[in-house]
Amino acid sequence: MGVKSLFMCALTIYSFVYRFAGMDKTHQAKLAEIKARTDLSEVALARKLGVSQPTVNRILKGQADCKGSTLVAIDQLHASVFGVGAKTGASPAVAEAS
Repeated sequence: MGVKSLFMCALTIYSFVYRFAGMDKTHQAKLAEIKARTDLSEVALARKLGVSQPTVNRILKGQADCKGSTLVAIDQLHASVFGVGAKTGASPAVAEAS
């Protein structure tokens, strides 16, 4: 197998893992998915993320220029709500939201 073939194989695997982990989505899309799945209000989401409600609103509207810590918090909450890496069952964030 040539170098080009190895590179294309690695790129294909990376692309699959990237998409599987939800890393191809914007933070706006991730936050909207969290809100839809959990039925949490913007205020409740803000509390979970450690930001203000207006910040959550701006992110949902695609108008926010967020801190890195906010982006990380969205990624972590999205992973817990959608069970990235989990095999089965409802995630803890969904159970808390109920």
